[in-house]
Amino acid sequence: MKVQNARLSNLGAALQSPLNPGGIGLSVGGSLQGSWRISGGKQYYIVTNMSAQPFEGARVRMLGNVTGAGTANVADENRSVAMSNGTLYDSFGAYETHVYVVG
Repeated sequence: MKVQNARLSNLGAALQSPLNPGGIGLSVGGSLQGSWRISGGKQYYIVTNMSAQPFEGARVRMLGNVTGAGTANVADENRSVAMSNGTLYDSFGAYETHVYVVG
């Protein structure tokens, strides 16, 4: 409970911003589902594995203003993921959610 409360507190402003605003988007496949937000000049891509099975090497494509090479920070995980032209690959545990922050 403490972990989830801290995570929600850290992401509160982004989660309360408009749901799936125009100009950006997200493309995922398989058992992944996602949503996106813009808050404080940053883009937040929220991706959840909706399966009881892990998903290794999952493709996450961020649409819109994400071009070139770079990284996406993963909120509350103290890591970043390499990204090329808005596409990154990551692994998800069962029912795990990652929040990618760009900008």
